[in-house]
Amino acid sequence: MIVLLNVVSNSLVAQKDTNSIYTSNHIEFIGGWANSNRTPFWNRNLEYGSVPISSPFSLIRLSSENKHKTGNVSWTGHLELVAGISDKSIFQLPVSYLSAEYKNWCIYVGRKKETIGITDTTLSSGSYTWSGNALPIPKIHIGTNGFVPLPIFKNKVFINANIAHGWFGKQQFASNYFLHQKVLYFKFQPRSPFWRVYAGIVHFAQWGGNAPWLIKYNRTDPNGDFPSSFKDFINVFLARKSSPSMFENQLGNHVGSIDFATSINYGRNNWLLYYQHSIESRGILSNLPDGLYGISWQIKQRKNQRLFTKITLEVLSTLNQNTSYDTTRNVYFNDDYFNHPYQYFDGWTYQHRVIGNPFITMRTESQARWFDVRGSYKNDAFQQINSNRLIAIYGGLQTQLTEKVTLKLRLSTWLSYLSFNPLNGLYQEPVQQFSSSIELAKKAAILRKGDITFKIGIDQGTLLSNTYGGIIHIKYPIHHK
Repeated sequence: MIVLLNVVSNSLVAQKDTNSIYTSNHIEFIGGWANSNRTPFWNRNLEYGSVPISSPFSLIRLSSENKHKTGNVSWTGHLELVAGISDKSIFQLPVSYLSAEYKNWCIYVGRKKETIGITDTTLSSGSYTWSGNALPIPKIHIGTNGFVPLPIFKNKVFINANIAHGWFGKQQFASNYFLHQKVLYFKFQPRSPFWRVYAGIVHFAQWGGNAPWLIKYNRTDPNGDFPSSFKDFINVFLARKSSPSMFENQLGNHVGSIDFATSINYGRNNWLLYYQHSIESRGILSNLPDGLYGISWQIKQRKNQRLFTKITLEVLSTLNQNTSYDTTRNVYFNDDYFNHPYQYFDGWTYQHRVIGNPFITMRTESQARWFDVRGSYKNDAFQQINSNRLIAIYGGLQTQLTEKVTLKLRLSTWLSYLSFNPLNGLYQEPVQQFSSSIELAKKAAILRKGDITFKIGIDQGTLLSNTYGGIIHIKYPIHHK
């Protein structure tokens, strides 16, 4: 099923009456190994930060979701705990939220698994800004309950909008800073029942917090704090420039995308074409053609048919980056996607994972020889993302082998330009990377409608460690009604 702007969760909710109660509890055992100490790229990514980078590892995941409806309000509480061992002990709460839905509105507080952006979220390489690659960030979220109709357009125009405030907590280089999020999407539904058009914008910002160690660089207030007043929030909301002595561009670290998509559903064929245009500065269109391009084709199977059910192809380009010439310093500079070179050195990451598309990688993920390719800590080069100038090609395939067995294949190759010459504005020679995985998932009667999933991943190239390995998931429902 092609999913647009969907919140990813482990369970589906069925409502039967105005006081219905839905409960779903699962226990899942996860184990992984590799021929090196690194978990392969597609074995660890798009897993909401729960699968360790280091290998081997063993995890246990407990999930409990409860839904209750009183009158016109639907309440949902969901808790998920992950514990285990890798090169260190692991304890996470990737899901812990309470939500309320009333008619066309939804509000929730806590951590919730979600992807944001118009894309095929079931087989994509990951939405550009918010892919489900990192641990969910705790936040207060209020918005529409999916796409809702605008009455004045007689069910031809729908809107999906939300705003959220989140907390990053303590990260490596700064602490107690905030997440600002706002999303606005439109769906245009002409008279044809087969065709839909989507357009919208996503805006995130990291702001506030403190980093006392930056006082000596004159990049904070005298007490080590970053601006966090209500006036500063307005500047963040509007992406306005603040104090010129402290900030080169807007207040905070801003990340976003402008999304366009069209879906065509005809007969047994469902098509989705999409483009997520990356934005990080006020030159919104000057960095064309940067962004994520995708096409997904899903075919509805006939009974007993065993051909592929979905193919997704994507290209991610981030080479333009608003590269410009500074006439005062006589050097070239660019946006340096997902990085912030002045204050938020963790960049667009959370708990050591990139929040956006995983092709953009951190220095800790690359081979050791590239750790200081942007400069060393002793030379004040603290940016954590070192591979963000790239061109990537990705393909995903999903097929139903039998009624109970599903196969999923991911293939990807990319060129990453790690070095940029500020004197001429050119990139140095790229490094090449190939990563793939093949996954088999089976419904197992012995597990009482549980699942067994086995995946093998391979990394070969000069960016990441060369490795291969496997991961197994055994998911068992312990209570469901």
